[in-house]
Amino acid sequence: FTNGAVDSKFGSYSPAIWFYPSDTRLYVGIGDSTNGNWRIDSDALPLNVSTKVTLECNGTSVKLTVGEKVYTATQPTYRFAGNLIVYAGDPWYPAAKVIISNLRYK
Repeated sequence: FTNGAVDSKFGSYSPAIWFYPSDTRLYVGIGDSTNGNWRIDSDALPLNVSTKVTLECNGTSVKLTVGEKVYTATQPTYRFAGNLIVYAGDPWYPAAKVIISNLRYK
């Protein structure tokens, strides 16, 4: 999800979720007004196994659940609110070889 801003600018990661190159750790960017690259990084996900990933952002509270592991954090300031462009993959980097299923946005 992005507002189209240039990499790491306010609204460019609203949120942005991807795998680190040559790794199975998730980068979960949820930039705020002072740090467009504010994020939570997950531990490595297992290969060839379905893993449920849930991201909840309420006010400044952030909760990322990856399988059974829960990551919580408090953002320093507010997140972007407004119209967004949605990508499953993006036009800048090669896509990860994964299957996305049951994607929901509330």
